[in-house]
Amino acid sequence: MAERPGTATVSALLLVRCVSCVVLWMDFTLVFAILAFSRGASTLVVGLAAMIYALPGLMLGPWIGALTDRLPAAPVLSGCYLLRAGTSIAIISCDSLGVMLGLIVLHGFSNLGAMPAEQILVKKLLPEHHMVMNLRVVTIVDQAAKIGAPAFGGWVAQRFGSATGFWLSASLVVPALICLEFLRSEGARSDRLHQGASRAPTERGQIWHLLRADETYRLAFAAAWIQTAVLGLYDPLLALFLKGLGCGAAVFGQIVSATALGGVAGAMAFRNATSRAGWRLVLYALIGFGLSVLVPGVLAGAGVRLPTALLLGLWVINGLCYGITAMHFGVTQQAHCPAQCIGAVTATARSAQLTALAAGPMLGAMLATHLGIASVLVLAGAVSVAFGVVASLRWRRPA
Repeated sequence: MAERPGTATVSALLLVRCVSCVVLWMDFTLVFAILAFSRGASTLVVGLAAMIYALPGLMLGPWIGALTDRLPAAPVLSGCYLLRAGTSIAIISCDSLGVMLGLIVLHGFSNLGAMPAEQILVKKLLPEHHMVMNLRVVTIVDQAAKIGAPAFGGWVAQRFGSATGFWLSASLVVPALICLEFLRSEGARSDRLHQGASRAPTERGQIWHLLRADETYRLAFAAAWIQTAVLGLYDPLLALFLKGLGCGAAVFGQIVSATALGGVAGAMAFRNATSRAGWRLVLYALIGFGLSVLVPGVLAGAGVRLPTALLLGLWVINGLCYGITAMHFGVTQQAHCPAQCIGAVTATARSAQLTALAAGPMLGAMLATHLGIASVLVLAGAVSVAFGVVASLRWRRPA
């Protein structure tokens, strides 16, 4: 039986993952701030930068994840952080847009390798009950960083220049590297504790083996993927939807904050809600997520005026249900995936979600052109609700 991790191990791992969340959102803002305001990039270049920033995860995620499984996790994560900091500093001094786009690709690679390495460390160092606590804190920090880090990064870029923001982002790597040096020794000890554990599937495509063999994982993956696809379908149209309702830009910002607030609430309520609802919680969350999108679409389509308070309340529910589904998938993946292939499984699952996020906006835009934005919200919400209802009625109780 694995030893109970010490407080220092749990704290160090939490700090590493929280730094990763903050840096990820801050750098995303700063990259586009420096392109738009300091380098005078055109709309086409900014769009190209957005595409290539996410392209490594979409195209190479499973391969990078499988490679991470065969390497020591702490050194891989240290290398990713150093690459992230190095490219941030290089972007500051780069005047060529072509070279800068290449550096943005490298920045995307650093994010791509960091994610599976973090999951490997969590799997090796924490027992399942600590995984829930770890994921809950990281989710709260991630939701706060989603709002706070871009706002702070944008303020720094405007007040002191984008270079200052990148230097600050790069400096956050230092405490993370110190923690990783400590976790490196803990990881070596954990590897000895896990000797003799059952080996993971050796064939390629471990995630497909897991989906076929493990009904609990299959349910969690399906719910998370459906939710991501639904989000991709309607989310890019949300600002236009609100504009059509007569709402200003401030309301859109408030809805983003309401979604993050719901995500924090979902993270805090996850443990107690799971103990009461069990495995069906994820299906209830999927239904709630769909209703939060379907209801405003139906009311807007019927010509009913939607008060701002109602919209904010619906998107608090939206964020809460999204957070519960995402946390359920994260915990299930950590608990059910063998340690020997969790990097590949995590990266492959993320690539599947990125594919849905990439295809969703194009499909949503096409549907909105012919049916209207309100109808897209109704369709997106109905898909989520239908899957949740059907699965809750027909899905066999996972073992």
